[in-house]
Amino acid sequence: GHDSQLPAPRLRVDGLDAPLAVPVPASQAAALVSIAERAAFGRGEATIVDETVRKAMKIPGARCRFDNAAWAPALERLVQKARRALGVVPRVRAELHDLLVYEAGGHFSPHRDSEKQPGMFGTLVVTLPSAHTGGALEVRHEGETVRFESAYGGDGPAPSLSIKQMKQTISEAGLAVADLLEKQDVVARFAQAKERLAEAERRRAGPFDEAAATREAKKLKVVELRAALEAAGAD
Repeated sequence: GHDSQLPAPRLRVDGLDAPLAVPVPASQAAALVSIAERAAFGRGEATIVDETVRKAMKIPGARCRFDNAAWAPALERLVQKARRALGVVPRVRAELHDLLVYEAGGHFSPHRDSEKQPGMFGTLVVTLPSAHTGGALEVRHEGETVRFESAYGGDGPAPSLSIKQMKQTISEAGLAVADLLEKQDVVARFAQAKERLAEAERRRAGPFDEAAATREAKKLKVVELRAALEAAGAD
């Protein structure tokens, strides 16, 4: 299943001066790609980089941290919801493994995730809102296929954002929220907040090719967090 009401994580990544805005602006997406490495995959005992099978950029989870106190308890509720739905009896925890960026043409061929650590039995995927096309995730099991769509064109807020999440981003941009009484007012100021945060990130990053940023905005696929689900008592 999926959950669209997680709070904004305020994800900080080593190498970036500011936490990722939500939705992720093109300037930050480009900055992530610049400090990332090509994602590999496992085949037997080997670790392979082959873009015909998997084309994505990754940043190890050890370089990421969450700066929103509300994130951990919200994620824990989601993990336990998944545990109950899967019928898993032991306590379960999620450990961040990678931050992934899929650019235009990015993909991962059908596969079964390899075990990242003892006790792992599944993968939790958190897709951060960003303007992109494609990027659907398909999960297949015993002849059944479930497709998760995350495409968002960028006109207005991402569909997964609540009013509370938009107001949080507005506050982070230094704009007022107390006078926002109607949803359309929140949406309009949220757009202003995204522009302000993106401009602040461009200033921090120094000289930047605006044309390149525009191309990235059109090409960007998906920014996602992948966490390993493991039974806490298994190791």
